[in-house]
Amino acid sequence: MVESLFAAREAGQINANTPLPISQTLLARNGRPEWRVTGSFTWSQGPWQVGAFTQYNSAVTETGFLSAQGDPWQVDSQITGNLYGQYEFGDNAGFASGTTVRLGARNITDEQPPLTSSGYLGALYNPYGRYWYANISKTF
Repeated sequence: MVESLFAAREAGQINANTPLPISQTLLARNGRPEWRVTGSFTWSQGPWQVGAFTQYNSAVTETGFLSAQGDPWQVDSQITGNLYGQYEFGDNAGFASGTTVRLGARNITDEQPPLTSSGYLGALYNPYGRYWYANISKTF
């Protein structure tokens, strides 16, 4: 079935820029990256803790959206990273005992999601840039 559509397009019966169903692999197409990798690192020393998280999504093509040359639109790859530092007050810290203070940043390099025909691919990318946060928690 799919082969007959490709044959019709080659014969000029279908516009050459018409996207057709993909008969081969779906990797790296329409929101399905070939590579999606995450990694995290945590280091603790006494009351201190530092952590990092990174996420990478490889490039994908958007077959329903064509470039000016008639090629499927290339959605760029993206790598983002998060960092945090944390301090936990010990038992002899008076009122602060059992308190943890964490400061961090998400999307530390302020990466914007790559452009697609619908804005961005929500299943792969977050729409917000860098932001800082603080968290204070206490156990009783």
